[in-house]
Amino acid sequence: MSRRTRLNKNQSDITGRRPLRADLAADTNRDRVSVSDVVKVMDARAFGALLLLFALPNVLPMPPGTSGILGLPLVYLSAQMMLGQSPWLPRFIASRSVARGDFAGLVARASPLLAARNGC
Repeated sequence: MSRRTRLNKNQSDITGRRPLRADLAADTNRDRVSVSDVVKVMDARAFGALLLLFALPNVLPMPPGTSGILGLPLVYLSAQMMLGQSPWLPRFIASRSVARGDFAGLVARASPLLAARNGC
């Protein structure tokens, strides 16, 4: 398979694995997908997504103090990454969830962008 070939949701990536986000979105045993489910599936790769989640609002015009509030999780996650720990979030954040169908729609919309970014 060439690096420029796009994947459908049933194909493997160039390493021979299906994207984990597609497996989670296709899991019919669950009605909802929580932040902790995504972090468990992504393992160490969750750091990038979590750092992006807390960093992106800082580029938007926000009221004073917002950058400090959003900066604390960035510092905490960065320290976890530096110490070689798995990402951990407080329960009130980790237990937040979305309907599996909504998550599947997000994955379907984001997959072509991620595949293009990775050169697949």
